Amino acid sequence: MAQRPAPLCGILTPGNDEHIGRYEHVAALLVRCGAAVYGMGHVGHGESEGDRVLIGDFEDVVTGVHTVQEHARAHHPGVPVVVMIGHSMGGMIAARYVHRHGAVVAALRLSGP
Repeated sequence: MAQRPAPLCGILTPGNDEHIGRYEHVAALLVRCGAAVYGMGHVGHGESEGDRVLIGDFEDVVTGVHTVQEHARAHHPGVPVVVMIGHSMGGMIAARYVHRHGAVVAALRLSGP
């Protein structure tokens, strides 16, 4: 039996003083609904390298989100990419991402940006 393609690719971006592991329940729900889900650990957050909870330039983080988006798109060609945001700083990062790369995003979900 052939596997159905994912209806969408979701990218989770956590907020300040958070880590991607806090969104495992969100990712699990989306996967159960058939979505492909990707997440990233921001520099200095969770298990990522860097000074703890210190981001010197948010443009670098936005570039990191774009790298994840390119990876998702390469593994799921033709599938819409949705940037889904955890909370707070993640919302600001997503808003800036869409400002820079809006043409590649099918939808945006912000939570307490």
